Amino acid sequence: MKSIIKNSYLLLAAVSIFLFNSAVSAQPHLDGPYAVSTTQYNLGDQAFRPSQFNSSVEVVGEVYHPTDLSDGPYPLVLFMHGNHSPCYDSRNRSASTWPCPSGYNTVESYRGYAYMGRFLASHGFIVVSIGANGVNMIGARESDDLGMVARAELIDHHLELWQNYSKSSSAQFGTKFVGAIDMNRVGTMGHSRGGEGVAEHFLFAEDNSTNYDVKAVLMLAPTNFKRNLVDDVNAQTILPYCDGDVSDLQGVHYYDDARYELAPSSPDHYYTILRGANHNFFNTYWTPAQFEWVSSDDAARLWSNNDVECGLNRSVRMPYSEQQDAAKTLVATFFRSYLNEELGLRPYLKGDLFAAPGTSASIRHAYHAPLERRLTINSTEQEGSETQNDLGGSVSRSNTNIYDVCGDDSSEHFCLSTAQNRQPHNVRSAFANTKLGLAQLKIRWNGVGSWVNNIPAQYDDFSQYDTLSVRAAIDQSADTFSPSMYIELEDANGVKQSLQLSPFGDGLDIFHDSNFKTLLSDYRVPLSKFNQLQLTQIRKVTLKQNDSASSLARRGMFISDLALIRERPFDLNNPVALPFSQSFESGLANWRNSGEYNMLRRSGSTPSSNTGPSTAQNGTYYMFLETSSGSAFDAGDTALLESPVFDASSASVSFAYSMYGSDTGKLAVDVLAAGQWQELWSREGQQHSSGSWSSATVPINVAGNVKIRFRASGAGGYRGDIAIDNVRVENAEPQGPLIGSMAIFHDGDHQGDMLLALAQNAGQAQLRMNLDDGHRATLSWSEPQNVQVRIEYQHPGTSSAWRAFKVVPSGVLSTSICLEGSSSGECAALPDRVRGNLFYRFRVESGGNTSPWQYSRPLNLYFSS
Repeated sequence: MKSIIKNSYLLLAAVSIFLFNSAVSAQPHLDGPYAVSTTQYNLGDQAFRPSQFNSSVEVVGEVYHPTDLSDGPYPLVLFMHGNHSPCYDSRNRSASTWPCPSGYNTVESYRGYAYMGRFLASHGFIVVSIGANGVNMIGARESDDLGMVARAELIDHHLELWQNYSKSSSAQFGTKFVGAIDMNRVGTMGHSRGGEGVAEHFLFAEDNSTNYDVKAVLMLAPTNFKRNLVDDVNAQTILPYCDGDVSDLQGVHYYDDARYELAPSSPDHYYTILRGANHNFFNTYWTPAQFEWVSSDDAARLWSNNDVECGLNRSVRMPYSEQQDAAKTLVATFFRSYLNEELGLRPYLKGDLFAAPGTSASIRHAYHAPLERRLTINSTEQEGSETQNDLGGSVSRSNTNIYDVCGDDSSEHFCLSTAQNRQPHNVRSAFANTKLGLAQLKIRWNGVGSWVNNIPAQYDDFSQYDTLSVRAAIDQSADTFSPSMYIELEDANGVKQSLQLSPFGDGLDIFHDSNFKTLLSDYRVPLSKFNQLQLTQIRKVTLKQNDSASSLARRGMFISDLALIRERPFDLNNPVALPFSQSFESGLANWRNSGEYNMLRRSGSTPSSNTGPSTAQNGTYYMFLETSSGSAFDAGDTALLESPVFDASSASVSFAYSMYGSDTGKLAVDVLAAGQWQELWSREGQQHSSGSWSSATVPINVAGNVKIRFRASGAGGYRGDIAIDNVRVENAEPQGPLIGSMAIFHDGDHQGDMLLALAQNAGQAQLRMNLDDGHRATLSWSEPQNVQVRIEYQHPGTSSAWRAFKVVPSGVLSTSICLEGSSSGECAALPDRVRGNLFYRFRVESGGNTSPWQYSRPLNLYFSS
């Protein structure tokens, strides 16, 4: 019950730390507000033939949905069951053929998740649980992957059916579901081999044009025979500790393998260890107390009923009713969070709050944040992590007699000499048996000791993050009780603060069963707890073991993924006020790094010679991309520095930049609007001589709440440092009314394309000015690189000829034009004191880039005196 106590503590003490502005759903185990109905469809036992099969399989499903569909469209979640006997007779004999032979009944395994489907439907989902008996039986004999590709194709077939059901009348449902389903919010859940099936299907959907969009994938007690990489989707893996079927818990590879394959803006990944749960009780048709035919308690295959951890006679083991309660809550919490955007539920997935009250479940968690919200201090992914961390800081330890990264090469595939199935993170997979598992740091202490990660000064601002996380497990081959562990931070002033780890996780607690498994789980420490330190200048992170040698057995542990995590979601609804500025004199404040590499804070010159500025453009500090070895050294290595949210209506961003060095890559300014990043401005290659800076002002040209980011990329080589300073976002709207808006159309070759007026002059090749008086007008637009804008004018009262007026070079996104003549300056090109009608036209000229493009951003034209 220790885990429940811990999570209850966090429920009371950490809500404000982790939830921020999200709405809290404090009781995720309760039914939702919708009344639920159930319906079925059955197109036959041999209605679909997978590509690898010579035989056909069933297309059958049970549907759980809100009785009243008027609140739709609802997200759709598809369930797939795993491998189980498809047929039984009156003597409780099974038959491994499909369709079932005469005298046998069908085991309707797809109906075994009704408790889960109805619960999810009560929260506003349409849930479809499909049959896979045919795939189970035929796949074993007619495919070389036990039917996994066939499972993916069967899921796709059902989802295409539901795409049709959602659009038009059908023989199965009439118009019942027309307009009720959002096929852009699809989730899949698979149990056992069904878990590997939904993983396979996600890859299938990525590789094929589909009429639906899978946003979330959940693997429940899954197999992982093929080691498929499920990376670019929100994913959760649930592992029942007392699994007697997939007893090596190989499904943990789904989480482990994807961790550092994720793109900067990729989704969240989780895994959950459900202590006391077995394999079969998730499905009511596989549970003896609920379905007497060909069902079993699979845990009994490996553990006696009196086993401390997994025996049914012990209190730690969950009865089927509690296991199903915990499962439905965890599954619904995941899909509600990622298909309905109930952000307040995400702390339950991370283990910060307890997701399944009312059960005896002890639940352990691991959460891997996207790169844009994570700074990895030490991944322990390879040899060398013992002495240098991912940030380039030195690593040391004291009082250890074993200290080694294991699991990182073929000679050290496993981390223990015990049975392979006790090491899920390193266990071999049937169809990928040479693929390595999780590399982890193995430590065995011989007294009070420490593991110290030094933090380089450019990464020392921890204030932009919320959580310090480390994944750990006890070495149960060596220990019989848990070590006394602390986490300590030290700031630049030498001030230290330590916190005991145990309130923030239970990865180092013992599993007391006779077939123990080593499983790492998270310790997640809120950085707000380190209230005695200067969090903008943290220089050391230390893991301390405080047991003396006399109290030690052989205290051992495994460590992975020491990282900082930003928990707060991007909230585009609460912009900061304009103007705001940032010159990095006091750290990053409300800016943050979010890319593969960080932009670093610096004073004076950059560390490398013949590159970068010699000093800040404003004040003492600036931000820069370090391109030396160990940083963004290779071509394409990129750092992203993001702003807070602001209201971009008529706003612009101004900044100073320095791009000096023979290996200089690219600096760009992007804007995040409507969920997409778009480039507004860029420069590439060396732009400056030693120590110099330039300034730029870039119109945002997007209305509403947005973020901007600076994107700096290396070109390959150490002389490529790129710096920015003195950033300011402010209202850029000129005084006076908006005259009109324009947009760019093109014919595909970028040569001499016209800017055509929209609104009242749509289709015209010029914008007409009919002002009685005026001076200048300001134009702003967005454009790709290598495109310039040529402005010409015509005054019918003076001449019918079009005359060149101004050429705006590539990369400059705003200019002004004269609305009347004058005797000097730029306006002297116009007839003096113009009155009445004056026409301008605009041509877009390219440097030869022929890739298709089209402008959707308006040119806003204002009158100003």
